[in-house]
Amino acid sequence: MTTRSHQLLDIAKSLYNSFKDQQETLDFATGLVAEGLHRLKPKHTGLISVKANHPGVKICKEHFFGRLASAKKLMQKIAEGKWTDDRLVQLINSRSRVHYTTSDENQRLRNYDHLHWREAYRQAGIQLVQFAPRREQKYVYNIDGMAYNVTDA
Repeated sequence: MTTRSHQLLDIAKSLYNSFKDQQETLDFATGLVAEGLHRLKPKHTGLISVKANHPGVKICKEHFFGRLASAKKLMQKIAEGKWTDDRLVQLINSRSRVHYTTSDENQRLRNYDHLHWREAYRQAGIQLVQFAPRREQKYVYNIDGMAYNVTDA
């Protein structure tokens, strides 16, 4: 079965092989691969920031591995030629993972792109906790003066 991750790997390999001797074009192609990483379905890690873990707070999906840095690493591993396709797909999938944060926290983390994500979160003052899906009220039915709340199960 061909997944989007496999398709992105095929695209990245094709771009690398087409432009490996043209650094400026290869840099542009790496940016396209970074956009491809962004378009993959994010995989939630199960962690959420303390600030985002409150009812009514809008959650942001924070890719804790930068897309461009991830694309550069993928292209580097393709260039080295030592990793199997399965290992390269694992790399792609690992770089599609997200934590839930607030938008403000997501923006703040950009100042720490040069650090490993755990250190970046520490320096940005962001604490992660286990995410428990919210059971928010969806509908209230009023029947004969009695209110019935219906929530997602």
